[in-house]
Amino acid sequence: MTQIRSSPGRFSAPVPFLAFLVLLMFITSAAGGAIPLVTDDSTGGSSTISTDPARKVIFLFVPLNLIGDHRPIGAADLQKSLEAAIEQSAPAVDLVIANPTDSRCNGQDLSSPLSAEIVRAIARNYGAPLVGWGSIQFSNEVHTIQAGAGSVVFMYQLTETAQADVKIQDTASGEILVDQPMVQINNMTTRAPIGTGPFVEDESSLAVKCVNDLAANLVKAIRDRINKLSR
Repeated sequence: MTQIRSSPGRFSAPVPFLAFLVLLMFITSAAGGAIPLVTDDSTGGSSTISTDPARKVIFLFVPLNLIGDHRPIGAADLQKSLEAAIEQSAPAVDLVIANPTDSRCNGQDLSSPLSAEIVRAIARNYGAPLVGWGSIQFSNEVHTIQAGAGSVVFMYQLTETAQADVKIQDTASGEILVDQPMVQINNMTTRAPIGTGPFVEDESSLAVKCVNDLAANLVKAIRDRINKLSR
């Protein structure tokens, strides 16, 4: 017996691996050429979020917009997970995540889709030669699996897909350097019935894992662009 539930969205299948492999081909900088991680002095620890106008910024990242009807995690939790994953993956990237409370964001609602010109204007305020932004959308599939022949016990194969449409722009020229979807798929088997609290928790944990994996790939793509900029 099989049931399939797919959330509505503009994608249902992953982009072929080779289609986004080009985006993920990166060469880390030579020894001694790494750029230190941005630190937020207001927290006293390492952070990619900075509101210090004197802080030099090489790459500004505007938070991804959460779109689509299927939302296994909320927008706030998405940003927290994304920020934490980027921090963990970016020990050698001078990258700052735009903070909506920062005056340099011109009062823009960063949770709404922004045009390339608005993003570019914010990047100019930060003094960042490169800026990235985009959207992320989740979809899922659930297959019901009978535990055994004649068994009344059922398990559920849950697949969570996250697609991030990421753009990287040269602030000075306005040229779009990267406009490429990035896809991450994770799955698990659960005994939690569809719609129950434990099932929702499983969906959320898979979504967070997708975000973590996407963040790692995103940082590598950003590092590649920074390295090219410094050559």
